[in-house]
Amino acid sequence: MDRKSKQILREDWEKVNAGQTIAVLDMGLDYSQVTMPMKDAQFIESMKWNRQQIASIYKVPPHKIGELDRATFSNIEQQSLDYVKTTLQPIVTNIEQELNDKILTTSQRKNGYYFKFNMESELRGDSKSRAEFYKTMQSVGAFSVNNILQKEDMTGIGEIGDEHYGNLNLVPLTIMKEYQLSKVKRSSDQLKDALS
Repeated sequence: MDRKSKQILREDWEKVNAGQTIAVLDMGLDYSQVTMPMKDAQFIESMKWNRQQIASIYKVPPHKIGELDRATFSNIEQQSLDYVKTTLQPIVTNIEQELNDKILTTSQRKNGYYFKFNMESELRGDSKSRAEFYKTMQSVGAFSVNNILQKEDMTGIGEIGDEHYGNLNLVPLTIMKEYQLSKVKRSSDQLKDALS
């Protein structure tokens, strides 16, 4: 076909298909569909279903095997935590029990020795959640600054970092009672001065 014939054919094809009527092909032309055939689309959909089935069989979150169709940052984080709790933790617990039973002697077990895997790194949330957790644990006196730094794989700040604080204006636990009593005494002295 020459250039003019191709142009006429193109214009006629666009007229016919713009009106969504039936296209008639002449001069020995063949029609080829550009879209995906239905059977191929169904095959691709079944492959997605198979990946989801495999993930559910092995209790693995879909994002771990590259299935990101419904993935968001928040649900990936929750799925990861759930994966550790429901899939890894039972396996790890079984291994710990086997190691405790088969490797440690009776006297070692009586002396308090045991095997335990550290799963904290797998259970870490985002930095905001960790910061809130550490702040709460420090304010109730459970963690010192050095404990927090250690959990974040950072170097401690020396002896001063070993001090535990309570939530009473972050007073060291060793002097909390004295601090509270001195505060009460100060308040009662001020009240006496005001009344006299």
